Amino acid sequence: MRFDVRKLTAALAVAGLAGAASPAMAQNTHIPSWVLTPYVSGFGVDGAYGVGGSDALKGIGGGLSLGKTIADDFELQLNVSHARRKDGGNKVEQTLAGVDVSYFFNRTEWQPYFVLGAGAERDKRSLAAVEVKSDSPYGAAGVGLRYMFGPSLGLQAEYQIGRAHV
Repeated sequence: MRFDVRKLTAALAVAGLAGAASPAMAQNTHIPSWVLTPYVSGFGVDGAYGVGGSDALKGIGGGLSLGKTIADDFELQLNVSHARRKDGGNKVEQTLAGVDVSYFFNRTEWQPYFVLGAGAERDKRSLAAVEVKSDSPYGAAGVGLRYMFGPSLGLQAEYQIGRAHV
């Protein structure tokens, strides 16, 4: 199974990168020691999952990230998320718990970054009244953009491609 957040995230990242280059914003630096970040998550099911291909079922959900700055440009984040999709008699749910390491290009109010992550994934699928559960490790890589409302609260948009052995 793979998961990702699509076009809206890419548009936000482009807008944020343009805003991050602004000279007025460069004067205001936000390097939080801890940051709590809610986020929207999603996934797309690949054809090997047995539900009809990558466009057949896509789910949406949410998550929470707790990040700790470990260097000026690096942050360690603990993440949990849950997403689901029901389509007729088919239902797919995915829960993730993981650790991400992010590299931030700057620490202004708008903060673009690269991210690498790993963790545990729990998938549950119900197809024609047959329920299958599986747990597996996953790895992911992506890009993101965070907006800081204050010293320890932000909102982020992120696009990750993840792979798990299900």
